[in-house]
Order: sequence, then C-alpha cells, then structure tokens
Amino acid sequence: MRATTRQFARWMLVLALAITTVGCGAGSSSPGGGGNPSPASITSLNPTSGVLGTPVTITGANFGATQGTSTVTFSGTAATPTSWSATSIVAPVPTGATTGNVVVTVGGVASNGVSFTVTVPPPSITSLNPTSGVLGTSVTITGANFGASQGTSTVTFNGIGATPTSWSATSIVAPVPAGATTGNVVVTVGGVASNGVNFTVSSSTGSGTPALVHNAACANSAALAGQPWGGTPPYEYRCPTPELTTAGNTLIVAFGFDATGGNQTFVVGDQQGDVFTLDVSSPLNNNRQLRIYRATNIAANSAWVNVKMTSGTLNGYWQPMVFEVDNAAALDASSCNSGTSSSITAGQITPTAVGDLLLQVSYAPTYASNASFGAGSQSNISWALAHTLLGDGSASQWGVYNSTSAITPTFTAGTANPFLSCAVALRATTTGGAPSAFNVYHQEHDAMPHNAPNPWQVGVVVDVPGAVYLAYVGNDSITSVTSSPAPNVGWTASGADFNGLNGHNHVNFYCASWTSPPGYVTVDINRSGTTNDSINMMYVVAKGTCNLDADSGGQAGNQTSALSQMTICNGCLTPTTANDIILQDGGQYACTGTSLVAPASGGLFEAGWFTGNTVDGPSQTDENNFWSMIRNGSSLSAITVTVAESCDAPQQYWASRLAAYKTLP
Repeated sequence: MRATTRQFARWMLVLALAITTVGCGAGSSSPGGGGNPSPASITSLNPTSGVLGTPVTITGANFGATQGTSTVTFSGTAATPTSWSATSIVAPVPTGATTGNVVVTVGGVASNGVSFTVTVPPPSITSLNPTSGVLGTSVTITGANFGASQGTSTVTFNGIGATPTSWSATSIVAPVPAGATTGNVVVTVGGVASNGVNFTVSSSTGSGTPALVHNAACANSAALAGQPWGGTPPYEYRCPTPELTTAGNTLIVAFGFDATGGNQTFVVGDQQGDVFTLDVSSPLNNNRQLRIYRATNIAANSAWVNVKMTSGTLNGYWQPMVFEVDNAAALDASSCNSGTSSSITAGQITPTAVGDLLLQVSYAPTYASNASFGAGSQSNISWALAHTLLGDGSASQWGVYNSTSAITPTFTAGTANPFLSCAVALRATTTGGAPSAFNVYHQEHDAMPHNAPNPWQVGVVVDVPGAVYLAYVGNDSITSVTSSPAPNVGWTASGADFNGLNGHNHVNFYCASWTSPPGYVTVDINRSGTTNDSINMMYVVAKGTCNLDADSGGQAGNQTSALSQMTICNGCLTPTTANDIILQDGGQYACTGTSLVAPASGGLFEAGWFTGNTVDGPSQTDENNFWSMIRNGSSLSAITVTVAESCDAPQQYWASRLAAYKTLP
C-alpha cells in the first residue's frame, strides 16, 4: 500500500513536470513574447466619392504609428498619404485611380476593402469667341474638363444640339446650329452639364438669297517657279480680297498645295482675325491636295486672307482662292473628287435643305494650261463661273440649289487635264449683304510664264454690268488685246505703252465693256516677244466704265539703296470727277511690295506674295511687284502712292502707272 502510494506520487510529479514544460514552450508564442499582430482594418472613408486629387480620410485600426513600408491603394493604384497614425490616414485620390476598394496594407497584410467612387470633374466654360453671330458661325468654346475627344458628349446652343468640328480637353469649335436662338451654350460630359454662357444669335440686313459677293483667284506659286525655296517657318501666302469684307458674311478660302511628305500643318486667317474651319480635303493626285476652309459672321474690312504653314515639308504649287458670300453660312454637305477629264466633277453631295449655296472649286495637280472653262448645266441650279485661270488650270463655279436630291457638281474644261475638285453646300440664312456702289466682283492674278504662247490667253468671267480692266506688268510690250466674244467698247489702252528705265517693265491698262454681260470670255494678249514673263491682273468691276478720267502716263526710277517704303507716284495723277476707280500697277527689279502706305484711306493693296520663295523679298507669286485699287470718293486732289517693301537688295529699276476710270452711280 505504501509502495503504491509512492508510485502514484512519482507519476503525478512526472505529469506536472510535463505540463510545466509544455506551458513554458507555449509561452514563447504568447502576446507577451511578440507574436502575430492584429491586421489593419478600415471602418470608414470620408468622403466616399470624389474626383482625382480629392483628399480622403481613412478611419480604422492597427495602421501603425507611422507609415514606414505600409501602403494605401485605390482600386489597386498606390496613393501618397499626407498624414498617418494608428487610426487615421489622409491620402488624395491618385492619378489613374478608378472606382473600387480602398485597401491599407501593413506588414504585408491587407485590410478589408471599402469602396470609393471616382467621379468625373464637371465640365466648365470660361469663354466663347465670338459671343454673338448668325447661324453657322464657328464658335470657339474655351474651358476645362471637356475630355480629350467628344465621344458621347454634347454641345447645345439654347437647347439645340450643335455638331462640333474640333474637340479637346480645353477647347471646342462648333458652328451655331440651325434653329438656335439667343441663350446659353452648355457642354455636357458624362451626363454632367457645364455652366451656361450666353451666346446671342444675330440677324442682319442681307436679302436672304445666298449669293457670291466677290472673289479673287491668286496665282499658283509654281507659275513663275525656279527660285530657291528659302526663309524660315511659318511660311505665308497672302492673297488680297478684291474689296474690303462686309461684316456678318461668310469667307471661303480654297487652297491647293503640294502635299509631298504628308506632314504639313496649315492655318488659314484674315486681316481681322476671323476663325476658319477646314470643311473638306480632297484625295491626293500627284501628291497635290485641295482644301476648303470657311469663316462665318466675319468682321468688316479684311483686305486679305492668308495661308500659313507652321510645320512640315515646304513644297511648291501653293494656290489660294478666296470667295465672300452672303446669306449662306453653315456647312450642310461637302465632297471632293480627282481625275483626268474635260468634265470636272466634285463627287456627289446630298444637301438636307432646299436653297443651299453650292461652290465648286478645281485645282490642277499638274501644272498645265486649259483652253477654256464652261459653267455646269444641271437640274435645279443655275451655275455661274467665278474664276477661270487658264494658265493655272484652275476654275470655280457657284449657284443656289433648289432641291435636296443628290447632285454631283460638274463643269467643263476645254482640255482633258488632271484635276482635283471639291464642293461645299452652305445652308441659307441671313447675313451681312453686298455692296451697292461700284465694286470689284471678280479678280484674277494671271501669271504668264517665260516663253509662253503668243497670244497668251486669259479666261475671265463677265457676268455683271460694268467694265473689265487689264493691268499689265511685263518685260515685253503689248501689241494688241482682243477677246471672244468681242466687247462693245475696247479693248482700249489708257495711253501709249510705257517702258521703265533700261527696258525694265512695261506698265499699261486696257479696258473693255459689253452692252450685255456675255459670261465667259477668252482674252488674247499679243506681245512683241515671248521670252519674258508677266502678271496680268484682271478686274471685273460692277458699274465700272471705260470712260477714262486721267492717266499718269507712267513713272520710273532707279533706286540704288534699299527702301522700306517707296513712293512710286508723287501727285502723279489728279482725278477730275468724284467716285473714280483708280488702278495702279508697277514692277521692280528687286524687293517685294507688301502693303499700301499711301493713300492712308480709300486704297487697297492688290498684289499677292509668298514668303516661301525668296526673290529679294517675299516672293514670285505676283512677280514681287505692286498693284493697288484706289477710290477717290469726293476728293479731286492729286494722288500719291507709297508702298511698303521687303528687301535684301536695292529696288534698282522700277516703273509704275495709274489710270482713273469713271464709274456709274
């Protein structure tokens, strides 16, 4: 019994020691010995939604006293906390984050996730330019948060949806849509509307019937090619408008160019800073392209348009053509085509409204003359030619289309040459109007190259009652000017041929008129020789006459030092009647005339120039010379003409002439 008791006691001692040993071993993993911590946990977010960059307070437990290697993520995108404690973290929503869970990771262990909604910032408009205009006016909307592209976003003018022509995160360009009235412009992105900014939809004094107000076709810069391309960008071709523009009208610039390289960036503008929109671009033909740009609700008194190439490969064959129209603004439809034929087509267009103004323009992708051009003959439209530059192979026509059926604008050429042609249909509206006094309706800058055929043929459109004037500058004298059909008056010279010093530059004027405007006319210029080139400036003037008031007879000089301004007529002509149209032309050996300094008012500088072709000044497009058209109004004072010049050498031999013709009331 006593042995059994002792044996039991020994077993109990062994068991106690075993328990103690196990207990001491377990104690090495107890909290007091530094075991696994509790994971981080998030209890709330404040706020629970916001845009990128919004500071978010994350409340919870076990975050640790400092951040160390711990992290915060928004839907997997790491944030950069601005404050950190064991129970609270503040972190802005990081760039790239999307809606999803916020997670805090401490010691490699992630917390629970709590949802955060990333919202899109609302769009905001800061300004409109312009703040008023007629239907079709291009409006630039400046602001923020518009999105990189339009997608499903919208622009409305007082509730009427517009069709934007360009879209970026900070700028949208949209024409005022048909049916819009004065009220707020609103941009809606992702279903969220911006603030509204007021736009005034204006009307004006036009007749309501779309029409051509006037047009000018400048010479293809390849016409007198051979000089080296030079200068530095931006390269500019400035083409004068035949008259100062009328406020509220629409200005269209068609522009052909050599697109070799495919990397050219162009900007079209005018003297008053109107905003131009690219409406249509043609396919390539011989690496040439034709584009049409448009500005609506234009400012008054622009005397020129320009095309600037801001980047890309500089090539030749630039040719701008400008058209001012009234009572037509918004683009309804457009098309382009390319081919080789005597039938020049612009592709099919389908207007959405009756009464659109249609304008079709052609440009030659290979420099080749055409024998003639003829207006199209199609149903529901009466086509009229606007310009016919035979030497450049370029022409245009316009008309009002009284249908919504599909139409392929077409006119004819006397020669089957390659062509590029585009057409636009502009919706009828009420715009600025047209001049009622005498005015230049069509103007053509015809550039005759060296060794040209004799006679040299010029196409001109005579479709208004008035007169046609030829202002000639060339180094061969003119022996005669004739035309088909023949005029009722003319072709009459303003005086005897005038030749400058050292045989440099013949300067002359010729006038013709018809009892009834015949439409297309082919003019033959016969010269004493064929080796030299010339510029033949053609003016079709409504209410002009061939009644000569005064002729300066010609002035000449030899300027041996370069002048930034050169006076080419110092009181050389005195009109005897009011409201004359006074034409000035002139040529020089070097330098380029760029603008008119005197007279300070009533005059327009009519020569085009191009900075991409260096000929002792900006360029060859109008033979680096100078033309002007002057109105004397009620003044019978002597006329003085001074032109601004761009020079890298003295002007040397120059010659100029003025002729004043009477006009009809």
